[in-house]
Amino acid sequence: MTPLVVAGGFAAQAGPTHPPTPPLAGRGRHAKPLPMSGNTIFFFLILAAMIATVVALVRGIIAFLRTTEEDLKGGGVSQSGLKQNKAMRMRIAFQAVAIILVILLLIMSRGS
Repeated sequence: MTPLVVAGGFAAQAGPTHPPTPPLAGRGRHAKPLPMSGNTIFFFLILAAMIATVVALVRGIIAFLRTTEEDLKGGGVSQSGLKQNKAMRMRIAFQAVAIILVILLLIMSRGS
């Protein structure tokens, strides 16, 4: 039996108190990939949709900043205006996808 060590007014047995944890099985060179749960997949999909939303937003802002005075004064629809509209429509679409994925993730996590 190992001797008791008194530290801070508490008596504790010296030595490891928990059994050593076994090494991680299957983590070598020939390890099989871990299966991904539904929540993990949804997390990565939501992350991708969020990144796509930010990219579309930045592209729209850049298109807005490249607008020239001729584009503003010219009659009709300009190429710059079309680029801005397309980028903002894509942003809205990516945002909608992200929101739908978050709702589905919440529904799935509630059921389990």
